[in-house]
Amino acid sequence: MTASHAAALLYIGLTLLLFVVLSVRVSFARRRYQVGFGAGEKTELERIVRAQGNFAEYGALFLLGLAGLSYASEPAWLIHLLGILFLIGRDVFAWALSQPGPLGYMPGRVFGMALTWGPLIVAGVLLVVVAVARVR
Repeated sequence: MTASHAAALLYIGLTLLLFVVLSVRVSFARRRYQVGFGAGEKTELERIVRAQGNFAEYGALFLLGLAGLSYASEPAWLIHLLGILFLIGRDVFAWALSQPGPLGYMPGRVFGMALTWGPLIVAGVLLVVVAVARVR
């Protein structure tokens, strides 16, 4: 196993564990509000559900990117950098979205999305560049 593979496996594992934490929060919140499915028109519950759902949506795609970078033998430091930024971004986003208060502009959400989109863009561009460069 290379250092790149180990780095990717680390962030795959951490992403899976964070998803479980967010899923447990949804389960506890549904029990607290006595809602078996969806959010039952409860704003706080809707925010917790969306934080988990949003994490699942972005996390799956990011993990594909990490796996691709690892497969392409990109440096471990790059995989660590992207993984750290992505996980911090998802944590910040989930925390900000879960906070009570008015909906609308939330600086934490914006910052979390920037830390999410950045690694996704870098991984996507690198994978395209690597694929095109290696076809020649």
